[in-house]
Amino acid sequence: MNFSKGILFFYLFCSTSLTVVAQSNSPSFDYTFLEVATINDFYSLRQPSDRYFTSGKTIRLQDPFLQKLSFGLQHFFPFSKNDAVEQVYEIRLDHQMYTPYRIEWKDPAIFDRPYAGLVQLGLSNESVDPEKGIRFFKEIQLGWVGPSVKGENLQNWFHRLKGRPEAQGWDYQIKDQLIAGISSALEKALLGNPRQQHLLIGKADFKLNTLQRDAQLHLEYQMGNTQAYFSALPTFPKQLTWTAYFRLGSRIVFANELLTGELRPNDYSESFHEIDLNSILLVGEYGLKLRKGYWNLRLSQSIISPEFAEGTTHFWGEIALAYCWAKHKKLSLEN
Repeated sequence: MNFSKGILFFYLFCSTSLTVVAQSNSPSFDYTFLEVATINDFYSLRQPSDRYFTSGKTIRLQDPFLQKLSFGLQHFFPFSKNDAVEQVYEIRLDHQMYTPYRIEWKDPAIFDRPYAGLVQLGLSNESVDPEKGIRFFKEIQLGWVGPSVKGENLQNWFHRLKGRPEAQGWDYQIKDQLIAGISSALEKALLGNPRQQHLLIGKADFKLNTLQRDAQLHLEYQMGNTQAYFSALPTFPKQLTWTAYFRLGSRIVFANELLTGELRPNDYSESFHEIDLNSILLVGEYGLKLRKGYWNLRLSQSIISPEFAEGTTHFWGEIALAYCWAKHKKLSLEN
């Protein structure tokens, strides 16, 4: 498949470039970074809805002690060297919920997606070469999907809080099962210096776990009054800085048990196997990143986001707030 070959070529090109990095002393990683993010189709500026990927919550933590728990992730792929210019380690907790097109329908419909709730823990390493404009990310994941995640309780509690109708079809959701796998991503500056304020970035990523196998290829344009996107280490500006971005790309899904997996009542499981997964989907989003002192704020909106070939375009928004601090010394603000 040409799309898959294109992703593989871009992935190998970027990762091979990373092998030439040979810095004996990486910048010190002596801070803690904590981010809390919420994603919901209710936040959409274009078409607030309640379908498909309907809600997500994420907590990200970066801290030096995570290197001891990383299982040698910096060596997990042969292209990532331990002496890369910058190395950062992160742990991430995700909770996600998915619903069909119409939540007021009690029984599942053919060619629609089923209900699903999942929770997932990820441990990752990020290697960055600021001069060459290359970012290499890899993560191991462990999680759970099914009724035990309590997606029905959380969604209907939120709906009652907002005075909205409750979802009726959670009796038919993906059954309880384990999630385990890996994901990886490569970013490369294509036009513009990585230290400049205007930048065109290419990105390839893949996901391989017990539920989902997919690959994506993106182009992203960034502009703003800040620099050094290709740096894993934070900056602490005294004045407000901003970065706006626009991303457009394609995604191919090889397998997605969140769409075609076995449901808790097995009677309806066959109806969802009609969904066409092997199609190239167009995806895109835009957003704004704000930074001042130790605080970071990220706002984003999806513009094209079908989950499968027969699915309609779906819109959602994200709000992420982060704070950074040091344990042993006060972080100095930059001009």
